[in-house]
Amino acid sequence: MATKKKVVKDNKKTSKENTVIKKVEDKGSTIVKNIVKSLSDPAVLVTVLAEFIGTFVLATVVCISNGQPLMLMFALMAVVLMIGTVSGAYVNPLLTVGAWATKRISTAKALLYVIAQVLGAMLSFVLVKSYIDSLGVGDASQLGQAPQMFSATKITEGKEMLVLFAELLGAFIFSFAVARVTDKNDEKTDIAKAFGVGGAGLVAVFIANTFASIMGGIAIVNPAIAVTLQAFTIKNQSASWSFAIYLGAALIGGILGFVLNSLMNKASKK
Repeated sequence: MATKKKVVKDNKKTSKENTVIKKVEDKGSTIVKNIVKSLSDPAVLVTVLAEFIGTFVLATVVCISNGQPLMLMFALMAVVLMIGTVSGAYVNPLLTVGAWATKRISTAKALLYVIAQVLGAMLSFVLVKSYIDSLGVGDASQLGQAPQMFSATKITEGKEMLVLFAELLGAFIFSFAVARVTDKNDEKTDIAKAFGVGGAGLVAVFIANTFASIMGGIAIVNPAIAVTLQAFTIKNQSASWSFAIYLGAALIGGILGFVLNSLMNKASKK
């Protein structure tokens, strides 16, 4: 009798597991279908292309300006004015994931945006590096000092958690500010949005970078641009820490910023 009960219990457990697996498979299949459908839609392709171009421009400015916050602000403002009405000018995976988590954009569009952003950042790296590598010895001597590719630095051993917190803090500040500035409930002009997003980038990177630099590291607050700055391939740096800081912490901060904005909106409506 006990054996029969155990068999029935095991069958129910297996049935539940199969149901869960089927739901996951169906959801995955739906996402793939939506992506394929989106790729066949010229309107969606235009937005994806806009994200690619915007991220390329932003990453290139950060790279050639050695990550100066003021130049980042101007670049963000220009990108928002350039493609804001086309794609929303996310140009940053942490903003894209935050917008997706709060249902501002669909799963398919979020995936396409992230892919476009990473590819744009990679193209920026290839372009800047090819120009620097093309300099001959004579060219470098004429310049007085051979230009170096701006890149992430090795974090002081034992200080990784503090740099991770700095990246998380910067990502949270930036995403929350962007979520507020671009909120549909608070309509603003394109110029106001550009200033808001640019100013948010300046403040977030300045704060995060100040804290990170004290620990001998760097805050990037953009997983795509982290690729441009070779943050995931730092010599003598643990790859696990690099991904935890420049990908994990950044994305979590992005989600938290957008979620907080949503909670504030719900509270204000009540």
